[in-house]
Amino acid sequence: MTQPANGKHVALGPVGSLLLSVAVVLTACEQEPFPNAAMPPPPNPEVLLVDYNESDIALGEMLTKVIARAKAAPDSGEARGELGMTYEMNDFQEAAIATYAQAWALEPGEFLWPYFQSQLMYKLGDTDEAVRVLDAALKLDDQYVPAWLWRGSWLRALGRFDEAIEAFERAEELGAGAPAIAGIAQALMGKQQHEEALELLQGLSHINHPHIQRLLGRAYQAVGMTDDARIALARGRDATPMQWRDERHQPKWQFLASHGGRLVHAEGLLNSGQFEEAVAVLEPMFEATPEDPAVVSNLAMAHGRVGNTERAFELIEHGLGVDPEYYRYYNVLASIHYHREELETALGHLDAAIAAYPAQAWAHQQMARIFMQQRRYDEAVAAFDRALQYGPETPEQLLHQAGIIEGARERWDEAIERFQRAVAIDESFTLAYIYLGRSLAEAGRFEEATTALDWAERLATHPQELSGARARANALEKAANWTYEG
Repeated sequence: MTQPANGKHVALGPVGSLLLSVAVVLTACEQEPFPNAAMPPPPNPEVLLVDYNESDIALGEMLTKVIARAKAAPDSGEARGELGMTYEMNDFQEAAIATYAQAWALEPGEFLWPYFQSQLMYKLGDTDEAVRVLDAALKLDDQYVPAWLWRGSWLRALGRFDEAIEAFERAEELGAGAPAIAGIAQALMGKQQHEEALELLQGLSHINHPHIQRLLGRAYQAVGMTDDARIALARGRDATPMQWRDERHQPKWQFLASHGGRLVHAEGLLNSGQFEEAVAVLEPMFEATPEDPAVVSNLAMAHGRVGNTERAFELIEHGLGVDPEYYRYYNVLASIHYHREELETALGHLDAAIAAYPAQAWAHQQMARIFMQQRRYDEAVAAFDRALQYGPETPEQLLHQAGIIEGARERWDEAIERFQRAVAIDESFTLAYIYLGRSLAEAGRFEEATTALDWAERLATHPQELSGARARANALEKAANWTYEG
């Protein structure tokens, strides 16, 4: 018997009852999430050990402590998981995978252990199994956005594009934003649905991330929009992958024992502007290795950037007492004095840094910028040229700045040469095209000026500067064509 909305009972015959039962079973099957998810292995109380270089004292002490805890609590998933993190962070990745599996077996309700295991499986090339283990983690917590982004990325790598799109759509629902939309677009391109992908990517075109711009360029190429593809591919020329914050990995860093690994981590924090976090990592390292110049200089830089200048100077003084020829100490001092607007003192330290190590682009580049601020233009241009000899990260920016100096001095041929070199490196460099167009107009090369300014207009990023350059170019051309009629 069943009861419809009108309250009357209706009798179902044998066939009706059978169909209802089948429908219930089918609905249950359709709603079951992650049907291919891996299962935790049987518990294994034996602690997995690794061979390591016993001369690495810090690593030996870390392993001894964490292994002892795991042995003392053989039924603890947490203790076994910490051993897995220790193995992972110190490059024993296969042992980490096996130990995470043990932790998962001991603590099957903990998201972290299958999640961390899946990440390492993917890293070592076992993508199919990584997805199955990740699905097991998602069964425990299906609200964690990075897990859905990883799932979409791995499924796309396997060519399972429809499933990848579903994963990215779920990530977008949970607030992932651009990484999810870019993932959907990339999966659509894998399905050769380039127009649909292009529509999505054009909505992200304001995000100047190399990965998004490269995808946009490929989509433009696929639909035959050649000039737009050139612009987007130029903007995406750096091979920077799309990344997202994955906070569940943060506890791992406390298990990083190797000196080099911790130093790389600290430098990453400095590069991302997390100066206080860098201090927290580097201070214990300084206590352990006070004569390591990389530790001392990075720690001094971190203290300087958070305003602890006395501590920064103290560290540099200590470092110079150990190694007075280490150029980075002088670079750090120059940076601190520059941010305090003590330009002459900064220049003195840059001179010392260059004397210790001439082939460093950064010091020459900083000198050029200080010279610009002081209106010492000949010296600034010469310093930019020296920096360009030593492989700066953004040579187009240095060429552009040198071109601006030459333009300010009305040395139009020299300015044109600088700007042309800049746009040859980066076809998406709008300001360089604008200043190139202005300089060409000042030199009376109006047709070339129009071409440069038209390209700048297509780049569509600096309308006010472009409008001013066009007005000046038009005025110059009109004056050049004007004849007196008496």
